[in-house]
Amino acid sequence: MKAEKYRINWSSRTPRPTRHGELPTMPNFHVTSLNFCSRGGEHWLLSLSFVRGGGSHPYVLQCWDLKANPPLRIGWRTFRSFFGLASNKLSTGEAVVAVMTPEYVRSIMSNH
Repeated sequence: MKAEKYRINWSSRTPRPTRHGELPTMPNFHVTSLNFCSRGGEHWLLSLSFVRGGGSHPYVLQCWDLKANPPLRIGWRTFRSFFGLASNKLSTGEAVVAVMTPEYVRSIMSNH
């Protein structure tokens, strides 16, 4: 019943939010990706942003605790360059997110 209620709301022309939260923004950063992750009753949001105009580390990956109100940033990592991001949607296993950077690609290629 709950799933059907959510589906009807999601596909409606005027969906109603069940929860609203705002994340603090960083000047000149633009969000390019959002991924929700859940594990063991914990709920996180991974946000990937880039800074317009470059800089020495133009990409930042942030992890937000969604149980906190307002959401709390519990971790972040900056990157000089960025090739891709994948998050684990399964509740099993240890890895939650993987990031591919040129440095990692070079280390894989040099091993072959």
